[in-house]
Amino acid sequence: MALCRGGELFTWGQNTHGQLGVGSQTMLTPELQLVERLKGIPLAQIAAGGAHSTTVSLSGAVYSWGKNSFGQLGLGDMKDRDCPTYVGALEHWKTVFVTCGADHTAILSKEGLVCTFGAGGSGQLGHNSTRNELLPRVVAELWGARVSHIDCGRQYTLVYVRSLDKFYFFGSGDEGQLKDERNPNQLIPLPITSPNLYLNGIATLEDKEVDVWISNSKPFRSIKRNIRLIFSSEACINGSFLDKRDKHFKTSREVSGVDMSEVKHFYGKISKNQIVYQEGNDEDTILSLILLAEAIMKLQPQGLQTLECLWSNLETSFFKKLVILYQRVSQKILLSVVQEIMMIGPSLFNLDPVKTGPLQILQMLYQVNSKTGFRVCERNFHVHEVGGIIDICSRFYTVTVLKRLSKYPCIFEREKKICVHTTECRVLLSKTMHPIVVAVAFPTGIVMLALSCKSR
Repeated sequence: MALCRGGELFTWGQNTHGQLGVGSQTMLTPELQLVERLKGIPLAQIAAGGAHSTTVSLSGAVYSWGKNSFGQLGLGDMKDRDCPTYVGALEHWKTVFVTCGADHTAILSKEGLVCTFGAGGSGQLGHNSTRNELLPRVVAELWGARVSHIDCGRQYTLVYVRSLDKFYFFGSGDEGQLKDERNPNQLIPLPITSPNLYLNGIATLEDKEVDVWISNSKPFRSIKRNIRLIFSSEACINGSFLDKRDKHFKTSREVSGVDMSEVKHFYGKISKNQIVYQEGNDEDTILSLILLAEAIMKLQPQGLQTLECLWSNLETSFFKKLVILYQRVSQKILLSVVQEIMMIGPSLFNLDPVKTGPLQILQMLYQVNSKTGFRVCERNFHVHEVGGIIDICSRFYTVTVLKRLSKYPCIFEREKKICVHTTECRVLLSKTMHPIVVAVAFPTGIVMLALSCKSR
């Protein structure tokens, strides 16, 4: 396995148990393959066992896949997995490091706690037994020791306690790891002497690095390379703005773990240097938001529900900013629609799905807003430019475009909704010789409109 600085995880090699995490159990894959399931997740570190793999994200989420005949995936069963699977038993554990042996796994939390699972035949789990564990279990002998580093060998585990400057060993000593050859297996942690360990991670932003960017103390070519590396990767972006108050260890459908105030602080900081921060024009912003809308609408239903849940938990100021951005994009789009209809006529006009993307996002945001008690005033969702389309459709006695736009009712003011109903009635009346009674719904009730047929 290889974790790139851009946050992508690639795997290759033997795959008899699905240990490559690519959704199949092909015997051998000689070429690098991207692990799609983990794309966008800011991974902190990866580990490979004999035939299983694990990784931990910067928000503390642990994923495992591959061979599971001893429970080394920590999922409570012995079934192999060919795709990264979230280890729910470690939720809120605040995991910062993971390591694998041949058939066992060890996890380190931010508080310095260690838990292990998988094969325990040589005592490598440290639970004073040789029993296998299908779920993560805390190593009780290390409770309170505040471990800072862990590592696994084939059938043993090594931990380091910085405050005591000591290493502890448990598991198989048949390769000379232990000086006492009479007792080859150590079932509980035993102090030993060993060299130091080292940890590293993916590219993320830090305040001191941003200070270097805006101070012009480094060549811009180098700064530009770092900016491109971090901001071309979803994982690096997510990892750069995690909540520093440990909130990111609670990342879930309800909690993104990202501190939006940090994002705001970052952009406020770099905007002081016009070389580093070059603000795009309106067209660039519109294109970016259209592409974002297109990507959002490609999400599976479960992904859309998660996104809506995260939106609902945004601070009101950030949620309102998102609404206003998509309101402005929708205004620009509908203005261009008006101009295009005037040029070719409504009967020839076809509303491109790309143009409706921002309207769909605005409607989604409106629904979230209504579920959270209308934190943002309804007028921030209205798009006044729709009035021009209503006028044209009324003149040409056509409602095709209006029917498409009626899927996004949040963009219509109350008066505009009445105009739409009136236009629909006029078009309908133009096709019949009999009076029609139309029910129009208003917030204050239903009004019956009796309309008689009139010639154009």
